[in-house]
Amino acid sequence: MAKVLSHGFLTGSLESTLVPYSPMRTKTFTGSTLGRIALAMLSVIFAVSSPQRLLAQSATTTNQCRQTWTIAKLSTPGVICRGNPAKPAFLLFHGLHQSAETWTKPSSTQYNFDYRHTPKDHDLGKHAGPNAGVYKVGHSDVLDVDRANWFDFLALQGYTVATWSQPGAAFDPAYKSAQAAFEQFLTDTASLNPAAPPPIVLLAHSRGGLLIRKILKEYPQAKGRVRWVITLHTPHHGSQVAVAPGVIAEQTSELFNNVQLPPDVHHPLKQLALLLVTPLTRMVDEGSRELAPESALMRDLENGERPLEGASYYTFGGTQPTLYRMYTWLFTPMSAVPQYKNLQQYFDWQVKAAEVPLVSPMLDKVRAVVPEIKAGYGDSLVTDQSARLPASFNAIHQTDQLNHAEVLWNPDVQHRVVAIVSGRSIQVPVTRLPGH
Repeated sequence: MAKVLSHGFLTGSLESTLVPYSPMRTKTFTGSTLGRIALAMLSVIFAVSSPQRLLAQSATTTNQCRQTWTIAKLSTPGVICRGNPAKPAFLLFHGLHQSAETWTKPSSTQYNFDYRHTPKDHDLGKHAGPNAGVYKVGHSDVLDVDRANWFDFLALQGYTVATWSQPGAAFDPAYKSAQAAFEQFLTDTASLNPAAPPPIVLLAHSRGGLLIRKILKEYPQAKGRVRWVITLHTPHHGSQVAVAPGVIAEQTSELFNNVQLPPDVHHPLKQLALLLVTPLTRMVDEGSRELAPESALMRDLENGERPLEGASYYTFGGTQPTLYRMYTWLFTPMSAVPQYKNLQQYFDWQVKAAEVPLVSPMLDKVRAVVPEIKAGYGDSLVTDQSARLPASFNAIHQTDQLNHAEVLWNPDVQHRVVAIVSGRSIQVPVTRLPGH
């Protein structure tokens, strides 16, 4: 019977860059319709009480323990850090359309947005004339998440850590590479301490968890070595996003078609929103279609599958589909008020970010045609329910309030995984879900 742990996670915020749109630096909008709309929007600026900034507080420094990992059956090497042989050894499996950088450079996901905080005000300096209205449109700030990557975090704890990049998008070539990496890892970690090889942790994000399941079906010799299997937001029962190609981009376009915004705001915001969901749209290919519920791959995994004896299973699933927020940066009223110094008149241009509530946040505002993008149900690509292993695994499940990418740099999750393998208790309630 599966056990479920419920707890909310928060991520932090670091300084970053913004995406500008045609700044109107000298045109005055006072009295115009756009000017009134822009000034009115100042009253609906998104505000949220600042959570503890875990990312900023827990970010690791760059770890120098990254060595080339030669994998006998693969032409492309991986990366490894050989740690304390008395500690467990981690083999990391990345997800579909990702690479080893999932674990070493999580910004490679392209969804490291700080949607939990409003961007800071900007001082554009002193100018000869006044200004008002819209300065630019854009999205949430981009988080500097690479310092909080999993690889360096685990290596700095003294663990042996290794990962590699799977070729292509389809499951079969990814699995063949996973076989080669797993065999090599068994050999290399045993050589660290031949008399007592370190126990192994298999840690995966997204589709990587399915690779682990198939490996353990076909490698009974892993018994006794693999002690923990931990999956982060893995679609163990498939994803409906794979069934509806392009659905997120289509619904994003429909969202903008059904709202009334000033042209200066509507057109660039729509263009930006479609650009930001493009990586999700590109995921709809052979590899993603294999992840549809009831696909041949999903049926094959469950056929004759049993938990590996001696291994403990843990799963994490997310319920936060928000990826980013959409903003207009508006000139404050004081930008049109003359200032004086030494009898010289000037105008101090200040801009403030205002969320556009008709279309933001994304993907929350998109019609939830699939449960993966519904708040409280999914992380934008995988539902929390699908992130649970079948009941026969007796897995302990953790529900977090993170999207599909955030789990790749969240320090709370990282420390909880370390607590699991070090035998420390996780102080959250255990509950039973229907059917588990």
